[in-house]
Amino acid sequence: MLSNKFIIWASVIILSLPFWALTGRLVVLNSSNDQLDCNTFNETFETHDNISEVQQLPLLIISSRLSQERHLVPATLGRYGTLIRGHRSLTPEWIGECFARLVGYYQPKHLVITLDNTIFEQSDSRLLTALDFIIQERKRYQLNMMLSVVGVLKTPATKALGETIDARNKAIEDWASERADARFVDPNPRFSDLYRQPKAAFFWPDGQTLTGPGTQILFAVLTQEIDAIRVEQ
Repeated sequence: MLSNKFIIWASVIILSLPFWALTGRLVVLNSSNDQLDCNTFNETFETHDNISEVQQLPLLIISSRLSQERHLVPATLGRYGTLIRGHRSLTPEWIGECFARLVGYYQPKHLVITLDNTIFEQSDSRLLTALDFIIQERKRYQLNMMLSVVGVLKTPATKALGETIDARNKAIEDWASERADARFVDPNPRFSDLYRQPKAAFFWPDGQTLTGPGTQILFAVLTQEIDAIRVEQ
């Protein structure tokens, strides 16, 4: 006969199996979040390259907000051919770290980076250091490329962060004003009502995702920026 001690231990092990299964699942999920590297973003960009026509286009938009589906992307912005690439976890730091594939590969004449609310996880100095590194990589790879940084967009879901967003965007604007090859674009005036609040009609009910009209407004902001650069040149 089995001893009582053996039966007790066997019962404990059997009852604890669901717990260990859940623990293992959580470990795997946490590990996958911590294992971001250049390959993660390279593979995402390559996947979209394989299903769209890729050439050396003068305008590259890197965004975690805009859709990369080709039918949603205007063929031209400001008369320039456009290409949108991105990943929901992509930040300026990763763009600089993985510059060769994410930017240099396309040989753009103009790089546009749109920022989202994830940058609030970084200090101003850390964000600006990341943008400086992108400028350094541009020089390293000898790209005659203008960099435009589209500031953080206020949304219905971030109304309480309005002053914080303004301060962060001002820091980026000041940074860009000191560099001949960088520009800051504030998208918020086109998305705001008379009281400087984001218009709900431009966002889905989650308060973050742009609707079709909202996306078109953002493209209009980018077109205006590109046209302004062309006039200045």
